[in-house]
Amino acid sequence: MPLPPLHDDLYAILGVGRTASPSEITAAFRRQAKLLHPDKNKGRDTTEDFRRLQQAYEILGDPATRSEYDQRFEFKAARPAPVRPVVVPPVERRRPVRLVLAAVAVVAAGAGVLFYLVLTTWVEPSRPVVHRPAERGLSLSELEREMEGAMAKYAQDYAGNRPAAPDVELVGRDGRTFLLTAVAHQKIRPNHERLVREGAALKRRQGELETRRQGLETEQRALVTTDAVAVVAFSMKVDAFNRDGQALHREVEVHLKELEEFFKEVERLALRAR
Repeated sequence: MPLPPLHDDLYAILGVGRTASPSEITAAFRRQAKLLHPDKNKGRDTTEDFRRLQQAYEILGDPATRSEYDQRFEFKAARPAPVRPVVVPPVERRRPVRLVLAAVAVVAAGAGVLFYLVLTTWVEPSRPVVHRPAERGLSLSELEREMEGAMAKYAQDYAGNRPAAPDVELVGRDGRTFLLTAVAHQKIRPNHERLVREGAALKRRQGELETRRQGLETEQRALVTTDAVAVVAFSMKVDAFNRDGQALHREVEVHLKELEEFFKEVERLALRAR
């Protein structure tokens, strides 16, 4: 016999737990059959419900088909695949050494200029200054202008060659680490933040479904099977729960595919991966 669609929980249709014995399954089927048989429900059409009940009993009443059903379905609609958006916030690697060396270079240059100015302005009384027109030297004011220009050029060169922005590390789902430049990280950052938000929302919805599932199990234990109205209302709740679980399962699959494409892009842009 072909197995039912994914959203049909045969145990819920029979009103038993997953650990029910064959005798409990048979007894539950007989009780439900009395309630849902079309001959006993003249006011409403229960043919489809009775057919689903028969199908559930035919599968769960046979140990072989019941084992196949348990192995293939594993209550997937009620327990959607876990969301693992294991995208770790970036870790910045700073490089203070280059900044320290640049500061030392600026201080050393300033000290050299000061020392040179002191030497050029100090004239001993016993040593006259000889002016040689053919080898005209620089005056003090000209020398100061040259030194100021040199310092300005050095400052301009330093400003144009500032240390690059720190690299960024991302950790993938399988534990691999990717090292990205700041430019590459800025390129993928919007998609990265969106995936983090979507993963958190899916995980939150998964927790809400788990709470609903526990509530349905509690309600099922307290359900009086002789109350046909209560049984039908409970079956409608189970169907709604299974539809929501199936929808969440589809969204999780889409999210995982987007994560896979995201980390392919990260691996393409990474400086290295380990």
